[in-house]
Amino acid sequence: MSYSKNLGKTGAVRKGIQVSTGNFILLLDGDLQNFNYQEIENGIINIYKNTLTDMIIFRRFNASWNIKLLRGDILVSGERILRKKDLKKIINIQKPEGYQLEFAINKYMMVNNKSVYWMPSSALNTWPTTKFGFIKGMLKIIKMNMNILIYLGFANYIKQLLFFSRKKLV
Repeated sequence: MSYSKNLGKTGAVRKGIQVSTGNFILLLDGDLQNFNYQEIENGIINIYKNTLTDMIIFRRFNASWNIKLLRGDILVSGERILRKKDLKKIINIQKPEGYQLEFAINKYMMVNNKSVYWMPSSALNTWPTTKFGFIKGMLKIIKMNMNILIYLGFANYIKQLLFFSRKKLV
């Protein structure tokens, strides 16, 4: 499916939910590098096998130290498998926009005591400074973080930083 206007990730996910037919949704960022389909396949097998698991996040184990320090390899990871019914609620009730989708999902999972695990992933995505140049890239990073903080609030960001998805799926 393609659209003449760029809907952004949240808009594309919103449209994708409308046409999807399964019980689970696999989210993937569009700019992935080092993508290993076997890791995704293992995640799909695991979420079907572990019926009490509500979401699996693919944790980028090759992320840089500064990303790992703020747990961006989990909190911001766009590679996830979750139940369609949960994602529909998140999109329709919380109405995330822009860079807020992953944090809206995290918040929903925490508030509703959902079972969330992570699995290692070799995937990386392109850093904004590489895509847009240093100054424009840094401005995008600042804009993204401001967008997230405005949406979540500082206290909820800290809760996610400290407590969200601490369990590895084994």
